[in-house]
Amino acid sequence: MGRPGRGGAFSDIGADGLTLDLTGAGRFHHVSHGGVRTDLAGTDSAPRILPGDDGDCLCWIADGQTRQLHTRFADLADDLDARLQAGALVSRVQASGRYDDAANALTARRVEIRLQ
Repeated sequence: MGRPGRGGAFSDIGADGLTLDLTGAGRFHHVSHGGVRTDLAGTDSAPRILPGDDGDCLCWIADGQTRQLHTRFADLADDLDARLQAGALVSRVQASGRYDDAANALTARRVEIRLQ
């Protein structure tokens, strides 16, 4: 059994990005880039996961024993929003891509979100 899920893991969900709410996120809220580890809880602005310019991604939502793959960031956002509105809780968010310190944003090519 994993960590307990959170209902408010995102403060905003849309085709233009996912804004993370790290309130109560526990100890895992870091990004590693270029050998530097950044604690996202210590930044001035809320961290965001953004789509690439083309909107393509390898994104999936894992919910129990099933995984839903999305190849468009907008589809991921729509599916995630619907699941959270239906009461799902987020237990993990992991993404890879290009991180911009100044914007506190990760332009993602891959996103995995685990729900419970």
